[in-house]
Amino acid sequence: KNYIGNNHGSVIKIGSQYYVFGHRHTNRSMYSRQGYAEKIKFEDGKFFYAELTSSGLNKGPLRAEGTYDAGIACHLMSKEGCILCYRPTELDCLHPAFTQDGEDRDEDPEQYISNMRDGAKALFRYFDFRDFRPSTLSVRIRGDAEGTLLITPGEDDKEEYARFRIRTHEQQKWEAQTAALRCPEDAHTLCFRYVGQGFIDFRSFKFLP
Repeated sequence: KNYIGNNHGSVIKIGSQYYVFGHRHTNRSMYSRQGYAEKIKFEDGKFFYAELTSSGLNKGPLRAEGTYDAGIACHLMSKEGCILCYRPTELDCLHPAFTQDGEDRDEDPEQYISNMRDGAKALFRYFDFRDFRPSTLSVRIRGDAEGTLLITPGEDDKEEYARFRIRTHEQQKWEAQTAALRCPEDAHTLCFRYVGQGFIDFRSFKFLP
């Protein structure tokens, strides 16, 4: 569930553990690629499905504490889902994308999700809420939008963890907004879904006590 082409996955064994490596596309380009890796299970002569996460090769879920860039989303899609598209103008108009301001760079890329329009979703797996119990969630956004940013346990869930009322016309300046967070019990997916008019760029989010 990412744009815009294939991911050229490959598998390597290090010690007794297997890992799968691949890439996703950024900047609405087939030639701008960002690597990812996950552990993969091999048993009885077969590989098992490796779930793509935001934590990657970290040792387990991420702590629900502090600030995280929106660029670590493991799935990103519009209301219409993900598409294979060789015409970037279509992505510019209709779909979200991983990108950054300025030239491509390895150090401090400040990656964010641009152009989240009505029905767009960004999924983050997984956050561990067992040791830290935040009561507030903050998001940094910009754009030209009037709507709602919903945080739910999954992309199709009606249950809500948090709700932000979005009304912004700041297309260049990042704004911080906060909302009460109904804290899950253990490790969960967080789905950020925008519903409304216009678009938002999504820079980061922060768990607060």
